[in-house]
Amino acid sequence: MASLFLQNGAGPERSLEDRYPPCTGNFRARSVIRFCRDSTRTRFVETLHYPQDEEKEVADCIFCKIAGGEIPCAKIHENERVLSFLDIGPINPGHALVIPKKHSATILEMDPADLEACIVLCQKVARAVLKATGAPGLNLLQNNFRAAGQLVDHAHFHLIPRLEQDDFLRSWPAKSYSPGQLDQMLEKVRAAF
Repeated sequence: MASLFLQNGAGPERSLEDRYPPCTGNFRARSVIRFCRDSTRTRFVETLHYPQDEEKEVADCIFCKIAGGEIPCAKIHENERVLSFLDIGPINPGHALVIPKKHSATILEMDPADLEACIVLCQKVARAVLKATGAPGLNLLQNNFRAAGQLVDHAHFHLIPRLEQDDFLRSWPAKSYSPGQLDQMLEKVRAAF
């Protein structure tokens, strides 16, 4: 396992593949970035993990520790499958998280019953957050993989109450397809389905 420490997000502008050449054998590697904050600096720790590390990864997972009661949280609700609590680094006050108790790095790996339980709890928590905060809007956000902004490798849903003048997600950089590109993409997605 190799690690790269980045001070305040700074560091080499190389891709993961450049830093870690492809491996051979019957295993896959994936990158895990952990966000750490202490009194003197913020750092990102990037680690390349192999399947033999997965048991350790689950044991080190902050959300698994919260779900298991090893680390306290500002718990909103829990049942046998899911847990909801307030985010300790909120975008706005009332920002909540919903997580499955069973470890899954992304929604692509989640058990369908856990995914359903998360969505049902998201709806209930969203209603409670809107009522408690009086916010005029709410975003339900779920990130998968680094390119989408996922920093904790345990599937989770953000419920972010929105205020008229907050500065979060104020634009939607919509693009358009060139002629024929929509049909080509639709064909690719349907073939992958």
